[in-house]
Amino acid sequence: MKLAPWKLPPADFTAIASQIFNAKADYVLALEGSHPTLHAQVKDWFEQRLLLGFEGITNSYDNRVEKGPNRIEKRQIWCVPLSQLLPLHNQDYWVGLKCVVMVVRVRHLWNKTTREVQFYLTSLECDARFLRTSHPLPLGR
Repeated sequence: MKLAPWKLPPADFTAIASQIFNAKADYVLALEGSHPTLHAQVKDWFEQRLLLGFEGITNSYDNRVEKGPNRIEKRQIWCVPLSQLLPLHNQDYWVGLKCVVMVVRVRHLWNKTTREVQFYLTSLECDARFLRTSHPLPLGR
């Protein structure tokens, strides 16, 4: 299976997703502010579901804690199939889209703690562990 780990400019996002999928490859694309309506919709949905503990929602979850000199990093990944969400903004533009992903990274350094939340769109099946172990983005190993 080929994966395409790209961050894309806004104008190319859906076109390249289509090219990747039509080339019989899968994509995991970072959802950033270049698509503000979709980004806000996905962010709000995940925030609400976190508060409710994903009750009644089919999802895949994985986490990992890594320790190194003067740091501890916890990475949590939630994957949710499209069938569990209301229709997304311009959902039909995303050829092959199967699920949305949220990654939360908390890094404890000796002098500070940082928290990063990122969202992804993927044509892969909804499997958080597979995404964490096979994809080189901040989902990673």
